[in-house]
Amino acid sequence: MKLQFEPPRKGRNLTAFTRQLVDEVGEFSGALLQFTDWNTDNPDEMAMIGSLRRSNGEERCLIDAPGHLFASKEAAEAIGHCYLAIFFDWSAYLYLTSGAATFFFWEGDLIDFWCSEKNTAKKVCELVERYELRIPGKRRWRFFL
Repeated sequence: MKLQFEPPRKGRNLTAFTRQLVDEVGEFSGALLQFTDWNTDNPDEMAMIGSLRRSNGEERCLIDAPGHLFASKEAAEAIGHCYLAIFFDWSAYLYLTSGAATFFFWEGDLIDFWCSEKNTAKKVCELVERYELRIPGKRRWRFFL
């Protein structure tokens, strides 16, 4: 199942929502985060992401190594990288090692979510509704499921 929705616009809502979104798909067993586009490469943004990557042992710059593997104990780091992608208007895929879900963060404008479990999709729909997020082109989730 595929769901698409806009992320929250307020910073605190965005960080809380992203945390809860990843939590809804079950226990974090690791992930690959792959940046696919950083339409703005402002020095301060690159410095911040570079610092985070170096703290995880990655010395290469984002353009040379756009992916990062997160271990099961690094859920917080993975989630933080995801909301930075949204804040910076970058695009990135988050592939969960468990295969429970895949996320695509579109340049800060949209989030695509794929999963195979209807119950997981329902939980994400309820989360989106709690945050009153806009669903492009649709008025109700029943059109997606």
